[in-house]
Amino acid sequence: GSSFGVPGPQTFDYVIVGGGTAGLALASRLSENPKWTVAVVEAGGFYETDNGNMSQVPLFASVGSDKSAANYNPLVDWGFITEPQVGANNASVHYARARDSRVLRSLGDARG
Repeated sequence: GSSFGVPGPQTFDYVIVGGGTAGLALASRLSENPKWTVAVVEAGGFYETDNGNMSQVPLFASVGSDKSAANYNPLVDWGFITEPQVGANNASVHYARARDSRVLRSLGDARG
């Protein structure tokens, strides 16, 4: 069964850290063996819940992708800021890395 973030005394044969594309593919393959139990640990919550309609409408993929350090949603973005960049006129740049970066990349791809 699945717990969806409910802590408990469970033990698992395999614990996958990171629910990105590779992590979920690995978990899927391991769980094909009915003798093994597999847990996936992922940062954050459900992207659609935390980010609302912005996770469904590709146009909104640009929100938080500009260089402003203040323009990010802490529920879905780690808020990484670069050191001042010579090529950016010594500005620090917001480096958009989502909690589940695949979702952020997919929205950018859908924008075209």
